[in-house]
Formats: sequence, structure tokens, C-alpha cells
Amino acid sequence: MRIPSKLLLLAAAFLAFAGTLRAQGQGEIYGTVSTLDKGVKVPVDYAVVLLRNAGVYTTTDAKGNYSLKGLDPGTYELVIQLIGYENVGKKST
Repeated sequence: MRIPSKLLLLAAAFLAFAGTLRAQGQGEIYGTVSTLDKGVKVPVDYAVVLLRNAGVYTTTDAKGNYSLKGLDPGTYELVIQLIGYENVGKKST
């Protein structure tokens, strides 16, 4: 299913991610990328999720879930990319 770029932009508003720090100073950013289709949240599968300033990336699974592990504490810019659509981004500390 192709999602119009306007709707993918809404993914930024509904992007659910959280950072968790572990005792050793390593952390994780994880969440779900979704958009709205007729008022219903729809997962965005196989989108690229990257931390622009860290050079770390992954892809979402079929349910829109992603996880980036082994991160040092700090501020990261999380960017969602999908070929043919506008990129969206959000900063996380």
C-alpha cells in the first residue's frame, strides 16, 4: 500500500519512540512509525529509521516497529525515510 507523502508527514506527529538508558551508559531508541489512513493508524513497514548524527540506522518491520540499540547518552536526530516520500525527523535526548 502506498501512503501519500502528506500522510507520511503526519508520522512525525504520531511517531512513538523512547530512549532507555542502561547502567553501563548504553541506551536504546525504539518505537513504531505509523500514519493515518481515514482516521486509522496504519503502520509504515520497511521505512529506514536513522540517527543522522550517529551514522546508525535500521528499518521498520511489517508492523512499523524499530529499535536502535547500543547508543551512548546524548542528543540524536531521528529521521524516517521511505523512497518516494518526504523525510520526517525528530530530536531525542
